[in-house]
Amino acid sequence: MPSSQQHVWRMLFTDSHRCMKLRQRKKLNEVSAVCLSDENRERRRHLRTQHLATRHEALKGPKEELLMLSIFPRVREWLVNRAALAAVGAEKLNFLPDPPRSYQGTMAFNQNYGLGAKKYVKTRAVTALPLLMLGLLAHRIFSNILSQAALQALDWRLVNVAAAKTAGFAVALTLTIPTLAIYYVPESSQRLMINAVWQAFPVLTGVVHYLLRKYAVDYTTTHGRIYNVEADLSYVRLTVWAFAGISTTFFNWTRFFSGTYLARISFPDGTTLTSIIFLGQDQLDLVTGTRLLFQADEIACFAAAVLWLAFLTRDLKEAEMASISWLKAIALAIAGTYLLGPGAVVALTWWWRENILATKKAKGSVIGRI
Repeated sequence: MPSSQQHVWRMLFTDSHRCMKLRQRKKLNEVSAVCLSDENRERRRHLRTQHLATRHEALKGPKEELLMLSIFPRVREWLVNRAALAAVGAEKLNFLPDPPRSYQGTMAFNQNYGLGAKKYVKTRAVTALPLLMLGLLAHRIFSNILSQAALQALDWRLVNVAAAKTAGFAVALTLTIPTLAIYYVPESSQRLMINAVWQAFPVLTGVVHYLLRKYAVDYTTTHGRIYNVEADLSYVRLTVWAFAGISTTFFNWTRFFSGTYLARISFPDGTTLTSIIFLGQDQLDLVTGTRLLFQADEIACFAAAVLWLAFLTRDLKEAEMASISWLKAIALAIAGTYLLGPGAVVALTWWWRENILATKKAKGSVIGRI
């Protein structure tokens, strides 16, 4: 090849190589610029997050004060529960050892619960329809109707410990003592005055209970939810057993010293009911009418309470937290009502359920010894 041609080819090769290097360097610069912009963007995001957290911690403005003082304290438990439900219902790999946290925490890992494992809401609502018809107040008293029984965490049944400490005193001051005074105060004028006060016991009990738990004892429920889920049980036990004892005492006192049959005291007279329902008699003397009113009130009250306790017992049986048979439960309820009275039976059954919720875990929970 002539030297002139070699020179031309060498120049073309050198120029092409230089152009390729320039193009490659340009691409590298572009990539570097993009990477640096992403890194700066991430740094700016972190700085904004840190700045926002600092503003909230320092209560810098009205928005931060609203969130930190009014909103976050009320939703933090809900957020923790939602996060816990997302974790405890995860699939369990049987070839791996059981997670030790399931033995230590108040909520066990359980595939039968968690997010997405909800029972049919309408079935539970229809089952509880007779009680729902009693209205919003009765619904709030007995408990909420949830998509499934709230049995996952031991601390979910924990009531305000201050409320548990003072509930018995509030009921005794506003209901028990005035009721006894109505019967045993000698002067009729004083009885009428006490009876007027007694009529307001639903309001007075709530007000006195609020004042006692707010100012008479310390609030320790937040600590108890984590470290002592049975913190309220001793006070609940004392209150339930004390009032069950009072109820049993007066039930049997009435039975043995009234001079008449227990059925006649507790249930309306058949002749009176027949005359009212079928014969259209609507005029009763004061004593007969008052007795009929009290009998109907007692039957309706305890029938609703027993029905609700039956629903709660069914939840415990479905979760395999209680092994009692229905036949045994019905037999104990009948025998207890005859020997102790309906008030004591309802109170002691409620205590039995609370004790189970505080000490046992639902079926499917990962439990054992560490």
